[in-house]
Amino acid sequence: MTTIEALASNKITRSTNKTSLGRAALMAGIGLLIMVIAAPYAELYVYPKLIVPANAAETTKNIIANKTLFTSAIFGYLITFICDLVVAWALYILLKPVNKNLSLTTAGFRWVYTGIALFALLNLVTVTTIEYFRYLTNPSTGSVACASNAFSQYI
Repeated sequence: MTTIEALASNKITRSTNKTSLGRAALMAGIGLLIMVIAAPYAELYVYPKLIVPANAAETTKNIIANKTLFTSAIFGYLITFICDLVVAWALYILLKPVNKNLSLTTAGFRWVYTGIALFALLNLVTVTTIEYFRYLTNPSTGSVACASNAFSQYI
């Protein structure tokens, strides 16, 4: 094998292992479009219908009464966070030729932010599930007040 053939073979191998800039731009664009739909749905449509500011008991009653709506908001946030990870990766690939270190730093910050947000979402789901089952097993003991106290730290 000559040197030219080896270089051409190596170039072809490297290009098939890498994501193209066009594909990265497309992934970033699609991810951002999904985020533009999912985040406002959860934050601007569902959130005002369920949350009553400064009234955790009423908020808890709204969430228990509208479990499906609350679950759809959780999925809206989850979709947004997953798309945020995809967009961070795509923007890293897209901006790597300009400045690899800065692109990696930016992607890292987005990944850390998304990890923290996913952890907060997991806590919300955990508290909701625990308090919902507590309320279902014994609604007369004032578990709504207990759930209200649990929710008040997230509101």
